[in-house]
Amino acid sequence: SKSIICAYISYYILKELDWRSDTVRKKFLLASIIQDAFLSNENLSNLKSISDPLSVNFSEEEINEYLEHPKQIAQIARQLTQFPDIDFLLEQHHELPTRNGFPNRPHPSEIQIAVCLFNLASHFARDMDGEEFSMKKCQELVVSYEEEFSVGNFKEALMTLKKVFKAR
Repeated sequence: SKSIICAYISYYILKELDWRSDTVRKKFLLASIIQDAFLSNENLSNLKSISDPLSVNFSEEEINEYLEHPKQIAQIARQLTQFPDIDFLLEQHHELPTRNGFPNRPHPSEIQIAVCLFNLASHFARDMDGEEFSMKKCQELVVSYEEEFSVGNFKEALMTLKKVFKAR
């Protein structure tokens, strides 16, 4: 369900930004679906960062797999010639503005806006997965991101997500 939530949120973020390209929408949709598709343990997709307290629930082998999966899925995505550049969304889908993401930990202003949008949608999807959906819950969640995501190119992504949910 995280994949579906991420796809929907990505769609509404792109719509709010008036990004009309069907190709961009399809890239975000596909990235939403396959971002964690090849993890051997589905529960690994619940981790938000390399310092997530939940990581103690996994073996060293599983954590290594988790840390490598963005590069692996990006390598597979490079073969999807009808979706050029989807690989960078997938390779960077765990980068965070706090620099405790992975695999490269760039400065938040060095991360492309498309990646920031996708990562925020993915982060939101992880947090909403299994929760009862309500506008109020979504608004509260988005507002809770202010401290972490109000830097670099994530700032624009957060402002857009706030508009989607009319959060203040």
